[in-house]
Amino acid sequence: MNLNTISPYVRRAIRSQLRAPFQIGQRIIFDYEIIYISSGRFLFSMDTKDYICNKGDVIFIRPGHPHTLRSIDDITVSQPHIHFDLRYDEDSDNVYISFKDFPLFSEKERKLIREDEIDIGPILHISDIEAFTTLLYDIITEFEQKRPFFQMTCKEKMIAMLKMVLRDNTVSYEEDKSIVSLPAMIKHYIDYNFRNPITLETLEKQFNYSRFHISRAFHAYTGTTVIKYYNAKRLEHAKRMLRGGASVTDVVNELHFASIYSFSRFFKSAVGSSPSEYKK
Repeated sequence: MNLNTISPYVRRAIRSQLRAPFQIGQRIIFDYEIIYISSGRFLFSMDTKDYICNKGDVIFIRPGHPHTLRSIDDITVSQPHIHFDLRYDEDSDNVYISFKDFPLFSEKERKLIREDEIDIGPILHISDIEAFTTLLYDIITEFEQKRPFFQMTCKEKMIAMLKMVLRDNTVSYEEDKSIVSLPAMIKHYIDYNFRNPITLETLEKQFNYSRFHISRAFHAYTGTTVIKYYNAKRLEHAKRMLRGGASVTDVVNELHFASIYSFSRFFKSAVGSSPSEYKK
């Protein structure tokens, strides 16, 4: 991806609510979509993987990737979102929002699928969610009001948002990947895979370095140990799910704990209260 050629085109920016029960069947969109869950939760599936998405989560849907969305409970979901192209081109004005799956596309529609150049997501890590949501709502307001030169304002703010997203969710877009340090790659790997069991043995096999070297390099880079960082990511996600209304069982399944007991022991050791007490 050539960062110098990025020129976002905002196709739709809208405040939106989904009233339960709801279900969006499998579809493929032509462009990129960013969704922020400001309230409620739902089950999101993309590329055959399921994600329980809660209040505060940011979802990134890429062109050409099959996905579905459905309600979990009776709670209305508020989900402001933006559809956009990474670059404006001669087809941008003719592309619309798709609600169909690929087999139902005509030949013409198949050619509308934009090139997918951003290999991240679908659940994004955002380090400054307040700054992110400010940009999100500014773009939506500009798009809704359509004041003079709103296109340029939307483009400017989308670039700022994309910069934030890429910095938080990628290691580097430099062509020479050799300049990326080992601990940075390990951190990136954990950030993307913390929902799954990770051990030092896992990292040994992934990066072909000894666990001693991995541990020492990571601690020098981050100031903490690999396991502490990994556990902190899992704990943060578990707390966010519980605050969003997820059940303890939902969290256990999402983070692939062996049992409710093992998760409860992990949670209480870190927080000082059980998951159920924390949720109340």
